[in-house]
Amino acid sequence: MTDGGSGTDGAFVLVCSEDELWDGEIDAVDLPQGPVLLARFDGVYRAYQGHCPHQSVQLVEGALDGARLTCRGHNWVFDLTTGDGVNPRRACLARYPVEIREGDVYVGTTAERPGRDATGVAMAAGAD
Repeated sequence: MTDGGSGTDGAFVLVCSEDELWDGEIDAVDLPQGPVLLARFDGVYRAYQGHCPHQSVQLVEGALDGARLTCRGHNWVFDLTTGDGVNPRRACLARYPVEIREGDVYVGTTAERPGRDATGVAMAAGAD
């Protein structure tokens, strides 16, 4: 993985080659705005905020079970195919756009921010 310090292309940063992550794997990449969690499931790359919205624990240190990631801090669980919270459901991860160009993976530098409830917890769209 690159450190995101070079290979910038507009609003996107080159982070790795397309074959660098196996299906079902995650890794952390450092972008100018901070750490981002890179995940590959069903052949699709996705990128999310690198820290848990609960207590800023690095998500790459969590336990992966299929596409579900459990934060090591207080066991918050996220679906890495959507970024939605599984437990608690109202928590979700900010998502970064990903592009594949000529075999390389680029991550956008601007996150798509999740909504927030009155307590400041990130909310998944449509969560009750």
